[in-house]
Amino acid sequence: MAGVRRYLFWISYDGSRFPEMAKGGTGFGVMDFFGQVLRNSFVGIGERLKTSAASRTDRGVHAIRNAIVVQVPLEYGHIDERKSNLLYELNTTIDRCCPNSLKILDFHSVSLVSVIDLLFEFFFAYLIKTVSPINDPSSFYKFRRYKYRICVTHHSDAWSRFNKQPSLIHFAERNYSWILPPGFDIYRAREACCSFEGTHNMASFLKHPEREKRHEKEFPSTIKSILHCDLNGGEPRSFYDSEFDFFDISVVSRSFLREQVRRMIGVIIGQAYGLYGEHMIEWLLKNPDPKNFYARRLRIAPPQGLFLEDLVYDDRMFSNPIPYHTHGWDAESDSPDQTS
Repeated sequence: MAGVRRYLFWISYDGSRFPEMAKGGTGFGVMDFFGQVLRNSFVGIGERLKTSAASRTDRGVHAIRNAIVVQVPLEYGHIDERKSNLLYELNTTIDRCCPNSLKILDFHSVSLVSVIDLLFEFFFAYLIKTVSPINDPSSFYKFRRYKYRICVTHHSDAWSRFNKQPSLIHFAERNYSWILPPGFDIYRAREACCSFEGTHNMASFLKHPEREKRHEKEFPSTIKSILHCDLNGGEPRSFYDSEFDFFDISVVSRSFLREQVRRMIGVIIGQAYGLYGEHMIEWLLKNPDPKNFYARRLRIAPPQGLFLEDLVYDDRMFSNPIPYHTHGWDAESDSPDQTS
């Protein structure tokens, strides 16, 4: 097999336009579409084109900035040398097929001058799940930042219209925010946000179905450090309406459990409406168990308000990742790229 080069593509996408993000579902997910767009520009590449998402999002969740690792055979050249033209070509294809659904923001090479070319699916999985401050904190520092948008109705008449005769603001926001009734208490919401900051056992906020438990050799680590969690004023996506207020809840951490952010948001919103006792979050953190969430009849926030805002990592980890990992893609390459 000819040599290959690997690239990091930065993309944004509208989660409401796709049935899923990952491959292997309906065949119409974000990754499926992204792969077909690339194959259209790399004629004859077929299955030699490899793609892997750095951070998978749930169905209906949006991304302002997510990363995809792409492996391209060397016969297609160093594609970053024609970046501007290729970005234009790829985004034109997207706009013709499915306007406003996906955008390729940028890409750059992440291939190494090494006999063993590393696959960054494992590299990202390592960084997302592991932090080792004992070795070198600055080398491992990385985080993901999420934003959750909520749209709060001022009075009961406007809330009633949302359920009976939606207005333009409802049409504009229904796929991009959680539309809520009157009674939202900003002070209680901010107190709830503060309760999450710090290092906790987040098992009560983990989606952990029985079918997954049966295949696990050991229970996944649920210790997470929430670097930031806060509520701030937000903005409408389309136009201002005096009957609604908008807020953004920001959550920053090096890593998250499955559905953790949406479960956190659900409890924060419940606290803001006085649906749960003031010590509910404290109790969930002190009694870590995935069964607690539904046993307590807690509500998970719907996916449409959630946006993956950014992935941040140390660029030095591309040239000297700690530890090194290899992957099945490497076994397929007989002569990996030796050029910088």
